[in-house]
Order: sequence, then structure tokens, then C-alpha cells
Amino acid sequence: MRIGSRRTDKALSHDLRRSIYHFILENPGAHLREIRRIFNVSLSTVIWHLRILEKSELIISKKIGNRLMFFPDDFDAENSELICIKNR
Repeated sequence: MRIGSRRTDKALSHDLRRSIYHFILENPGAHLREIRRIFNVSLSTVIWHLRILEKSELIISKKIGNRLMFFPDDFDAENSELICIKNR
């Protein structure tokens, strides 16, 4: 994780985006519609903020089945499969 970099600071300067980021840290494998539902915002708004977090290398996305799931950037890829199986 690149905590402290100018790019990271800017990405986390928005309240909703920072909240989404912390949600993903606490809930690795959260999927797109789950994040939209939790924060009660439009899908396009969630996608916008997730893209910024990805470009800032704070999170990664992985498509598993028909779900787009989000993980902290340093999350172990092997664990992502286990989380996805558990969440079905």
C-alpha cells in the first residue's frame, strides 16, 4: 500500500471514497452491488469512486463468476477465491 503518497492522499480526501475504501479493507471481496446498497448511492457513483481507488492502487478488482469483487491492493489472491466461495 502506498499510504502517504500524494496520489493516495488525494484519493482518500473525499469522504464517501474514504468510507468505501475502509469498507473494502474490513470486507475484502465486497461486490459492486453490495457496496452500492451499503452506501445507498447510484451504481455510477460507486463505479466512479472505485475507479479512482483502483487507479491510486489502493484496491484491486477481480471478476469472479458474474460478480465484480474488490479487495485491498495487498490482499492475497489465493484468499480471494475462498472469500468468493464463502459469499455465495
